[in-house]
Amino acid sequence: MKGLYFSEGVAIEKGIAGDGIEKKVLSQINQLEDISSIEILSLPCNQSFLDKILFLLPIVNSKRDKQRNILKKKAMGKDFIYIRKPTLTRKFLNILRNIKKNNSKLLILMEVPTYPFHKEYKGISKLLILKSKFCEKKLNEVVDKIITYSNDKFIWDIETIMISNCVDFSLVPMRTTSCLKKNTIIMTSIANFNYWHGLDRLILGISNYSGKYKILLNVVGEGKEIPSLKKLTKKLGLQDSIIFYGFQEGEELTKICNRTDIAIDSLGRHRSGVKYNSSLKGKEYAARGIPIVSGVLTEFDNMENFPYYLKVPSDDTAIDIEEIVKFYKKIYINNKSVKQITKEIRTYSYGYFDYSTGFNPVKEAILEKVEN
Repeated sequence: MKGLYFSEGVAIEKGIAGDGIEKKVLSQINQLEDISSIEILSLPCNQSFLDKILFLLPIVNSKRDKQRNILKKKAMGKDFIYIRKPTLTRKFLNILRNIKKNNSKLLILMEVPTYPFHKEYKGISKLLILKSKFCEKKLNEVVDKIITYSNDKFIWDIETIMISNCVDFSLVPMRTTSCLKKNTIIMTSIANFNYWHGLDRLILGISNYSGKYKILLNVVGEGKEIPSLKKLTKKLGLQDSIIFYGFQEGEELTKICNRTDIAIDSLGRHRSGVKYNSSLKGKEYAARGIPIVSGVLTEFDNMENFPYYLKVPSDDTAIDIEEIVKFYKKIYINNKSVKQITKEIRTYSYGYFDYSTGFNPVKEAILEKVEN
């Protein structure tokens, strides 16, 4: 069996993993290689400003459009194509039509990491919403299955394969904290920060808090929201409580996680219209063995006997730090050691969110379709 993995905007070099998304893509490829030989087609993310503008226009053939045409050649002789997060356009739809016309038995799988996603487009990029909507109405002509992390059984009249975001636990070191800092709660949020991460809610909550605990927040990552988050932090006089690290990886990231009591997942997904989200970062936190706070429904909301997760309201109110303090006390002020708590979180999560099992529904769908 032969397959093609197609991705845009992610730099893929086999055997080398950078950020969380790149690691995720490489893990998916590794899983697919268990059942098939895989050819990788990755289009670069370093588009010039002119290329980005041309891509928005309906008639002009941009550099990106020309690059996408490579997909037609690469699809020849394949049994299936796994397409990850493409920008949907009429031209891309026509490429898929051409591929399907030449090989009607070809299985086309398309991963849609976030659904719905139209509200993620801002400024001039909103033009892509019109392109996407046109394409969405006709995708069921060519796409066999949608891979989703939502709880939608159908997207664009195409049957979905519902899975959870997973991580390769063997690549994520477990937290090694052995003791807590007295009367201090250290939180960490790791992301490429955008408005839907809602970290402003947490910063406002820290400003409002007047309890006995010292609250510290590590902000790890870059992103469009960082300047406004720094401005808000300065305005509220919280420079000693909120530390901005920028992008971190490897040993430096592990050091930050090792001194983290509570991990912060997305707090503003309601802003982009998402009510349920299988967060990749949440699974990385769980793999490290860190308790999690989230502002959107996730798989953890339905997991029984898992006290290491707190769901806060999905709105724009400031986060109530007293609720986080209660969550902290419930977890740590008991007879369990930090090491034991860490191990329980990681062990429990492994069965749900490690790639060894989490990607099986996709592999099974491919085997069932192709072998029949």
